Amino acid sequence: MIIAIAFPSRGVCDPAFAVALRLLEIPFFSEDDRYSVVYSAGADTAVARNLLAEKTKDVADYIFFLDDDTLPPINTITKLLSHEKHIIAGLYFAKQEPHFPQIFLRNEEDPTRYDCIENYKKDSLIEVDTCGAGCLLVKTEVFKNLKKPYFKYEPSGEGIPRKGEDFYFCEKAKEAGYKIFCDTSIICKHIGTKYIGPEHWEISRERLIELKKKMGEKKFKEWRKLTYN
Repeated sequence: MIIAIAFPSRGVCDPAFAVALRLLEIPFFSEDDRYSVVYSAGADTAVARNLLAEKTKDVADYIFFLDDDTLPPINTITKLLSHEKHIIAGLYFAKQEPHFPQIFLRNEEDPTRYDCIENYKKDSLIEVDTCGAGCLLVKTEVFKNLKKPYFKYEPSGEGIPRKGEDFYFCEKAKEAGYKIFCDTSIICKHIGTKYIGPEHWEISRERLIELKKKMGEKKFKEWRKLTYN
């Protein structure tokens, strides 16, 4: 089995990311497995992901996308591989408050929107509709069955927020019949002004509860529509 560890980079990485990437290279894999690190620097994230997918889809069995602002546990790749899924992510949280978990389900009333899975089951394998691609393992077979581009930013419509390139990929993959999963036992730190983790989300969740009480159900829902969550 061949695994490509791929990261789209803005060109300058936090030292903590360099350490995390090096630790991922510790040989957890068997003697029959091989892995390599590939990157695309300075490009738009969607462009970078497309370039990395094209570069690896015919030579690797899996591509592991790791953003240069994401710090995964050292056993992330082997844990994700153990589930034997076509598309599976680790969990991380938004840099900005509220620090929403980056896993989502389609809104039942409005299919153009997504709801953050706030009360996710911890230490579990869960199915999602879309997720952040900052810590994402994809079987390269998926890209062979999707039309290009695999990743793309979509402009916002009236009252509809702009979709990220990861949402675009997840939607195309689901249309092609693939399921998307997240292993919530894999907790990554997200590099912002500080290293964002689940403890920051817990604080944000308490603030959201208080805000909902002050605003009331109706106003709170309208406020939430300003984001994908």
